[in-house]
Amino acid sequence: METGVQWKFYVETRRLRDIFMKGIIFRLVVSVGSNS
Repeated sequence: METGVQWKFYVETRRLRDIFMKGIIFRLVVSVGSNS
């Protein structure tokens, strides 16, 4: 049971970090595109 909870927490953390990274990259691309 403990491993299942840890695995679920690990998957959620990776998913949130993936969304966070995509948001940062998206903002970088938008800022660069608006500058040029």
